[in-house]
Amino acid sequence: MSEPTPPELRAYLAQHGLTPADAAKLLQVTYRAVAYWCQDESTRHIPHAHWFALRAKVEGRVPDDQ
Repeated sequence: MSEPTPPELRAYLAQHGLTPADAAKLLQVTYRAVAYWCQDESTRHIPHAHWFALRAKVEGRVPDDQ
């Protein structure tokens, strides 16, 4: 899976009961970074390494796709 769009990222977080602040703590980044990745106007998506790490931490395993 490639990096999600902002609406897809928001849906993923909601599906797993996470807020952007929760995701920021898991990824050890600032809240502002996650909030930026979740904005519809954002021109940057979540970086692949952060997306991979978030999925690994939330799902408790390393994602199949790399």
